[in-house]
Formats: sequence, structure tokens, C-alpha cells
Amino acid sequence: MKRESTGTYQLSFSTTFTRTPAITGSQWGYGGGQNTLDNVIFPALSGSGATIQTGDSNGKYSDRNFNFIVIGSIS
Repeated sequence: MKRESTGTYQLSFSTTFTRTPAITGSQWGYGGGQNTLDNVIFPALSGSGATIQTGDSNGKYSDRNFNFIVIGSIS
């Protein structure tokens, strides 16, 4: 995992998936003022990695705690 810029991270898989895997995640732990618009998205996904972006309730990139799981086939 490498932080590219505010709210944007690049994830590289140590073992390449044979097909594009599935990924899901959630943003968490930002205190009591969380909003349903606070989120994590995955705008790019391939067998070798993913781009992860987190944002605030105003739609601006913001560094946030998040977790994710990736499921797929490997050779």
C-alpha cells in the first residue's frame, strides 16, 4: 500500500490474480460526526492491484481509516 496523495492510495497485490478480483471495503473510525457520504471507493482494479480513494461528506479527498477485502483466483 502506498499513499499517492491526500485520500488516494495504490495497492499492489503480492500475488497476481489470474482474473480481475472482487473488492469491497468501508471507511471507519472518524469519530461521531460521520456522514453517509464519507466513503471509500475503488476506481481502478486489475489482477495486479487497485486504486483506493477515501473522501469526506463534501466529496473532497480526505485521508480516512478504511478496510477492504479482495477475493479472486490465483494460479
